[in-house]
Amino acid sequence: MATSEVQIDAAALHAEVSAFAEHINNALSRVTALREKGYIPIKRDAQTGNFFEVLRDGVLLGHLLAAVKPGSLDPKSLRSNIDLVSYDALCSAGRGSSGSAENQEVAKTVFEVTANLNACLKAAKDSGIIVVNIGANDFLEKRVDLMLGLIWQLIRAHLLTNVNLTTHPELIRLLGPKESLTTLINVPSETILLRWFNYHLSRAGLKRRIQNFSKDIQDSELYIALLREICPPETRTKLTPLLDKAAGMSAFTDEQKIGRAEIVLEAAEVLESREFATARDIATGNARLNLAFTATLFNNHIGIHLPSEDESRELVEKCRMQERRIAELESAHKAETKDDPAALGTKLDKNKSSSTDQIRKSSVV
Repeated sequence: MATSEVQIDAAALHAEVSAFAEHINNALSRVTALREKGYIPIKRDAQTGNFFEVLRDGVLLGHLLAAVKPGSLDPKSLRSNIDLVSYDALCSAGRGSSGSAENQEVAKTVFEVTANLNACLKAAKDSGIIVVNIGANDFLEKRVDLMLGLIWQLIRAHLLTNVNLTTHPELIRLLGPKESLTTLINVPSETILLRWFNYHLSRAGLKRRIQNFSKDIQDSELYIALLREICPPETRTKLTPLLDKAAGMSAFTDEQKIGRAEIVLEAAEVLESREFATARDIATGNARLNLAFTATLFNNHIGIHLPSEDESRELVEKCRMQERRIAELESAHKAETKDDPAALGTKLDKNKSSSTDQIRKSSVV
């Protein structure tokens, strides 16, 4: 591997560890037990910090999982007060003879840590998190890439929890001309986030569209347009000069891209949304951190509104009714084996289309 590639990997690792540590610190700041036992605040530096160390015994991981996926795991069921310092010292010194006190202590620690981590990984898997090719030993031995991958999945799930039509019925405005409501309900959250971004780019009159959170945003042009569209009226006085300044800057070289991105982040700070991505992360196209930054903007300033609260509540109820109706029809399709499947499918499509048309009429696009 070339030296430059190693440096890029190291820089990305540092950026992600720093951003993820900050998010975990904020998400679990009210858990007194974690603070008292030194799990939080996590030190954010990838080299001198304790990010991977505090995740090794499964306790912090369990609390994070419970915060991201409520009800998935009771952190109180996990073994605490596991002495990994002594474990590491014994492993470094070499175990004693078979059956020795040192050997028994190491075995006890491995058993307790494995029990914690297996419980966490099972709960994560049951919650839809991909846990293939990662096990308890990967955490105990601090295999950085695997640990970071799992933590990213949890943070990503946390950030995208509310990126859906049921939580934000105003997202119905993302519906295409020939698209059914059911289609939008089933669209993955990350895709909805991209479509939300493009919705605002369209409103801003831009021809460019975003298809990814890496190369497409490196020059910050799309972020500038997005921030203009989603900023509340009371922030425009502070925000507009910053965005005008950023728009007037060149973004051809890496240095120029970083300079422009820094102004964009200053604008995001006005919106209290400067999280995850640094200027370098934007300029280099760190996909994870830019997705996280965009999700933060979405969660804080969606920038799409329905005409009234009454219509919003009505739309939510129609969405739920539509989901129930589709489930009933699909159930009937399975039960009525004598019916013509094609005819029943047509009936289902007509129902979807009719409901979608009604909901479109109830909102102002």
